[in-house]
Amino acid sequence: MISSKPSGRSDGLSEPPQRRRITWRVALIGALIFAAIVGLLAICFPATFRHQLTISVARQPTPYTQLFFSSSTALPKKLVVNRASHVSFTVVNDEGHPTAYHYTVTISLRQGQKIASAGSFTLRDNQSITRTAIIKPTARKARYLIRISLDGTDNFIQFYASTA
Repeated sequence: MISSKPSGRSDGLSEPPQRRRITWRVALIGALIFAAIVGLLAICFPATFRHQLTISVARQPTPYTQLFFSSSTALPKKLVVNRASHVSFTVVNDEGHPTAYHYTVTISLRQGQKIASAGSFTLRDNQSITRTAIIKPTARKARYLIRISLDGTDNFIQFYASTA
C-alpha cells in the first residue's frame, strides 16, 4: 500500500519544487555578476564605455554620397559629330566628414570606350558641387553610352545618345 505524506496545506496544492528556488538564485547571481562586470568596465574604460553606450543606444546615420544628373530632362538624346555637348552632374557629400572625390566621364561605343574627361574635388560634409562634362562624339550613326562614375566607389550614372 502506498501512502502519501500530508503537505500541511489545506488547499490541496503541493509546495513548489526546490529546483525553482535554485534557478532564481542562479539567475540573480548571474545578473549581479554581469552588473559587476559592466560597472568595472565603465570604471576602467570610461571613454570607451561611454562611446559604446552611445552607439548602441542612439541610431547612427548611414554615410552615403549622392550622384545625379543636375537636369535629367536636359540630357542630349542626339549628338552632333565633332561638336561639344555639355552634361551637368551633381555630387552631394553625406558621408559625415570631408571627402575627396575623383570622377571619370567615359564615352563608349561597340568598338570600345574612351575617357572624355576626369577631375577631382573635395567636399565638406553636407556640401554639394555641380560639374559639367563635355562630350564630343567622333563617329557618325553611332549609339554612345555616356557614363559618369566616382572612382573607388560603385556610384555611377549613365545615359545613351546617338549621332546622325
